Amino acid sequence: MREIGRILSPHGLRGEVKVLCLSDFPERFTEPGRRWYSLPHQPDYHPLTLVRSRLVPGKALYIVQFAELVHCDQAAALRGATLWVE
Repeated sequence: MREIGRILSPHGLRGEVKVLCLSDFPERFTEPGRRWYSLPHQPDYHPLTLVRSRLVPGKALYIVQFAELVHCDQAAALRGATLWVE
């Protein structure tokens, strides 16, 4: 697995999250599909499905929508999680 980003905080009420990009490949955030996350101090990987994202101009941040996150409470639970790709 390769680390690609870190979930910073929820964005809005519909489960979107702000993600700090740690990758040199923007398609890891622009192409829909499977990603994984791990929580701090927990080695397990959990799947997420990237639906869409948009770059925050002038920053290394993306606003990302995952299919599994539909409420801001779900997004808040992933604050600090690391995002991964195979």
